[in-house]
Amino acid sequence: DINGVDFMRDGVTFGTGSEDGTARIFDMRAHNEIAKFGKVTEGEGLTSVSFSRSGRILFGGHADSNVLAWDVLSDKASPTFTLNQAHEQHVSCLGVNPAGDALCTGSWDGLLKIWA
Repeated sequence: DINGVDFMRDGVTFGTGSEDGTARIFDMRAHNEIAKFGKVTEGEGLTSVSFSRSGRILFGGHADSNVLAWDVLSDKASPTFTLNQAHEQHVSCLGVNPAGDALCTGSWDGLLKIWA
């Protein structure tokens, strides 16, 4: 199942976050997947995704309470960095502000957090 989707500012590239723990990037012009990050996991996976303002970083909220970030120009499946235990429960949503200098995460723990 796909749990989250976000378009890059170019309007033709979008990323998805899935129940299997993978984040994928698609290009509508190519009609194809152009990148895949993360690893297939059993059960809990990504709940949401959001691109940085530049489109260079794809953030993913995870059901394990972590926030992951991938450099989309990298060919590595593992995250560039991780906010371990960003919340006490599921990270249910996240978004980058229009200025691109803050990330907001929401969780089943009832909290919103700003990472700037």
